[in-house]
Amino acid sequence: MSRKKMNVYLVVLLIVMYLACLLVSYKSAANYVESDFRQSVKSVKDYFEKNYCQRANEGEYISLESITYDFYTEAEHKYPWQAAFVDPEGRVKEKTGSMLLVYEGAEYQAIHLDDYLTKKQWEKIDKLRATVGPMNTVQVKELEYYMKKGKAIPVKLTLVNRINPEKVLTLKLSDHPSTKYAYNAVYELDKYENNTDTNLTDKQKKVKQEVMEKRQNELKQDKRYRYMQMYLTDLDNGGKRRGVYQSLYQSLNRSNIQNYIAGKLATEYEYYDQHHYWYTQNLEINGNVYTMYLAAAYEERVEVIESSVFRGAVVTQSLLFLILGTMLLGLMNYLHIKNRKLEESRQMLTSAVAHELKTPLAVIQNQCECILENVAPEKNMDYTRSVYNETKQMNRLIVSFLQYNRLQKIQHLEKVKCDMREIVQEEIEKYEDLFEAAGVKCNVSMEETEQIRGNKELLTLVIDNYLSNAYKYTESGRTITVKLTREKKGCRFWVWNEGARLAEEDVTRVWDILSRQDKSRNREKGSTGMGLPICRRILELHGFAYGCGNKENGVEFWFGTN
Repeated sequence: MSRKKMNVYLVVLLIVMYLACLLVSYKSAANYVESDFRQSVKSVKDYFEKNYCQRANEGEYISLESITYDFYTEAEHKYPWQAAFVDPEGRVKEKTGSMLLVYEGAEYQAIHLDDYLTKKQWEKIDKLRATVGPMNTVQVKELEYYMKKGKAIPVKLTLVNRINPEKVLTLKLSDHPSTKYAYNAVYELDKYENNTDTNLTDKQKKVKQEVMEKRQNELKQDKRYRYMQMYLTDLDNGGKRRGVYQSLYQSLNRSNIQNYIAGKLATEYEYYDQHHYWYTQNLEINGNVYTMYLAAAYEERVEVIESSVFRGAVVTQSLLFLILGTMLLGLMNYLHIKNRKLEESRQMLTSAVAHELKTPLAVIQNQCECILENVAPEKNMDYTRSVYNETKQMNRLIVSFLQYNRLQKIQHLEKVKCDMREIVQEEIEKYEDLFEAAGVKCNVSMEETEQIRGNKELLTLVIDNYLSNAYKYTESGRTITVKLTREKKGCRFWVWNEGARLAEEDVTRVWDILSRQDKSRNREKGSTGMGLPICRRILELHGFAYGCGNKENGVEFWFGTN
């Protein structure tokens, strides 16, 4: 398979897998949000069953409104919800929401503020509450209301900041002329309570407490006063989703439950419509059986899935997959190129071996035919010498091929500490007689260097090849310069020989298999064309830099250790 074709297949596969990851991540995120949504609703159901029904069945008088504040501070409420308690006749007895309780002795009137307050009035209340801080520190200072069929209808509501009484908010709810005033006795008691002297003794504190309790009871029994307490739901962090809560509240009216919701829900069952999640459960309170209808904002769950979760979790996971996929694609490309180069190298090596052996075999065959046919008996000794020389050349070539092939198979070298100065010195001593016999001058300069980690046998082979090439290509009377210098990391070895320079295209080709610039001349000198490719492989296995280039009046080969 070609590289281009493989890349096309991999890109298509990556796109398909990316889309699949998007789908799987989306489903996973949606399932998580769905589970989180159900868990949040379940916490509401569990709370009412434990804290409402159980306490009521134990004889404690509890209204749904009176535990609303406790629930807001204790239970989980990630999604907007509202609840209503319905009697067997289908009448809504109690309902959550923002409300005001007006007590007259043991009797009370529940005024559901969601039925009367406008959006702008709620915004004013939210601003007042934002200046207060803790929930339920907004206090009712004054209420005007009138009675209609046993139900309290608010006309004007005055709220005060319990912590800072100077901040007052007055809201007009109706233009009805029939009014009846009630003052907040609890506010006065709280104010008195805040001024309690902390230096009182335990006995004085006890007397003080008895006086306060007596006064409170007197105020509750006095028909001129009304004991009032307000619960403002604030599950949406400052009224940001006030509209959602009011929509849920309004959906839990009597006609809606009787005509629509009850027809969709069976006992202890759940149901989804376009905007709401509905749940119903039978609860026994003080011996009476009620049905709790719980409405949660289902569209809020959909909004979460389609916005933050999708953009955050899904896209992030998918992008991470895309990055990993791209890295995988790059790795596969790298392996493909590496395997392809290895295969090309093997094919080139096989072709080169066949080509290089063809010439000496042809010479051997020709010389042997001359001897066998007795063409020139006086030249038989020359023919025999020629056959012998070609055989030695073939042997050197085959040894070089085998050595190169062995190096190609090696992936990791066994390295030990080596002294480069010692290795270079030993190799130069081997060539001193050859340089002197050929009339070649050798200048040597070596600095003290630190030991390096490497394979001494193979590094010796590299230095030997560098010196051998310099010797073969340097004519009598010319100079060879050998240097070993100390570097920041390791050392650097140079061999420069005075003589003919390399052609520009041969500067990189000299490291290829069987690359020889003057093949006829190299055959005379016994060169196989495998020395530098062997050096390149050895240096690559060590991770050393190497190179060559034309210098003034000659050619330089080098490598640097680390």
